[in-house]
Amino acid sequence: MYPMIDETMIPLDLDKPLFYQILNLIISEETGLSHMIVPFIKKYHEKDGFKESVELLDESQKRLIYAFMYLCDLYEGNQYDNSTKPMIMYPHFLNAIPKKSTIFQTSHYLKLHSKIMEIKKTFGVHLFVTKRDLKQQIVSGQVETEEELRDLLCKMVQVCEWIASFLKSSNIPFVLGGSFSLYLQKKIRCSNDLDFVFLRGITKTERYLITEYMIDMEFELSLSDDQGIGFFSSKHRFSVDFDINQHYNQPLYFHLEPKMIKLGEIQLSVLHEEVILNYKKRYGRLKDIGFIYYLLKNEKFQVFMNERD
Repeated sequence: MYPMIDETMIPLDLDKPLFYQILNLIISEETGLSHMIVPFIKKYHEKDGFKESVELLDESQKRLIYAFMYLCDLYEGNQYDNSTKPMIMYPHFLNAIPKKSTIFQTSHYLKLHSKIMEIKKTFGVHLFVTKRDLKQQIVSGQVETEEELRDLLCKMVQVCEWIASFLKSSNIPFVLGGSFSLYLQKKIRCSNDLDFVFLRGITKTERYLITEYMIDMEFELSLSDDQGIGFFSSKHRFSVDFDINQHYNQPLYFHLEPKMIKLGEIQLSVLHEEVILNYKKRYGRLKDIGFIYYLLKNEKFQVFMNERD
């Protein structure tokens, strides 16, 4: 699911076009929202005012948007002449990441590599983006106000406590991972999903009991395979994923001790924030690397990304 804006209010200037202001917001690397550029362009590029808003951007920002539009096969402009313009590295934190880092070796990055090189030659923009980032989408009707966001987060906390209590009483060992775990630990932006990670395989009976429990809570089954089970609720407006022995599509490291935090009436077992960030780093999407930069910023980010992964 898509990351939500956190509880920081973002002022809008009524004298400037909305698309222009949103593009400025998501282009800024300080917000950790750069991965929203692709789905935003896909959803709104034909809307009135979008092209006019792009033209209001400065020259570097325009080149960047053109590069992303080209990536999405939406660029309709003339042949672009970048011969006299300096190369743009986007996100700029690419400069802080070793060229031998695993994020440049993942299959979902390599699948776009030829297109990325094409864009570099055509627009003078060196992008970091992966095939998985292209699958991101903006889903309408999640939250539109700060009050709705608070209500959604409260419901997620409540459901998280209920599920954790159920799993404990069913003797199914687990930890909570994902961005909601980071939210509970650090009160930072999260996506609208809960990520439970089972510490062992589950039996058919346990899978059935979990499915029945989630259906009783008005969640619909959206995924069921050897890797786990997924559910979504249009009523609650968030999803719940149960991964088996893996996190961010990577094997779980069992030697890492879970962290205990207080949640309502229970002690909740969560993956430590550093462990989650390491999984995000190895997963290697723009979405994940951008989030790490948003959280750690500059020097800490550079140290973290240069650590052996």
